[in-house]
Amino acid sequence: PIGCELGRYLFVCRVKVIDNDCFPTNRFAEEIGKFGAGNLLANGVPEIDLLIEYCKLNCSLPGIGWRTGVTLGIDLLQNLYYLLTIYLLKYVADDVLGPTPDPELPLLVAGDKELTLLAVGILYTVPYGVLNALEYWKSQLQTIELSQQFLQDNIFRRFTNYSEDSRGQVKESEMGLAMVQDVPDIVENGYMRLIEILKFVGKLAVSSYFIVGENPDAGLPLVIAGTTIAAYVAENYRKSVAYLEAVSDRQAEVVEVVQEANQKYRLIADYYMRPQMQSAFETSTQALKGATLPTRGAAVTNDYFPGWISTLLVSGYLWFGGTGVVRGELQIGAFLATINAVKEIGDS
Repeated sequence: PIGCELGRYLFVCRVKVIDNDCFPTNRFAEEIGKFGAGNLLANGVPEIDLLIEYCKLNCSLPGIGWRTGVTLGIDLLQNLYYLLTIYLLKYVADDVLGPTPDPELPLLVAGDKELTLLAVGILYTVPYGVLNALEYWKSQLQTIELSQQFLQDNIFRRFTNYSEDSRGQVKESEMGLAMVQDVPDIVENGYMRLIEILKFVGKLAVSSYFIVGENPDAGLPLVIAGTTIAAYVAENYRKSVAYLEAVSDRQAEVVEVVQEANQKYRLIADYYMRPQMQSAFETSTQALKGATLPTRGAAVTNDYFPGWISTLLVSGYLWFGGTGVVRGELQIGAFLATINAVKEIGDS
């Protein structure tokens, strides 16, 4: 502060900072000023760029950066553990219990298969316990809660500093849903979902590493499957978002009718308007029901499409890899572990 002095008896000074920044950053300030914040997508601003800018904003918040790094690190450890379990199962089936063990992979306990199986069980269990503890710690980092609190606090602060005319243009129902629904949605299905996607990409990478390492001929089908899933996600993303936005709009209408009935109940009762309000409410709930059905159908399709890809891959590999086992070109452990890895690709 310049040109200020402390009061003789006062001890608290409240400072108001004029915030002219756009959300999420000022990268698209010109487009927001020209087209409005709600018309960016219709005027050529890519959705992924908006998501990236929001992630930049969120990472700049105090404490979010290192929490995100910890989350990514724990997710990486989970993928490495998954790769470890695949190799352990292959080792047990081929080199401990199999008829033709690899001489380069001796028993963990020389000359004793039973103790070797015990050692493998320990190697399978102990890292899982460590990951369980790390995952619990990750759940207590409050990454989601801090991100939501930042958005909620600042939305409310801006709203309370709007002019009377500006506040009048925002429905109470929309403001309430923005706080309890839209903010959690952008954090959980935006920032945190991006972290989850990185985790699944890592799982796809370790699965592909094992599959190609054991069966080099399986590389092309994996590329085709990955490309198909990525193309499907890119094609259906905008449609899914449109479905969710339609549901959110209908929910706002339901809340608006309820709030209006509550605030104007005396007037409604005095003029015998209860049937009309009931009719308005039923119309809004009917519209909500109609908007919800496409969302549920899209969710089922999105869940099953990757599963269909992995199912077709497993079906093909049962014939291709099984033929290799029959001919002695592939060991049974590698065959079974590869099937498990292929199935995980669809699950991811």
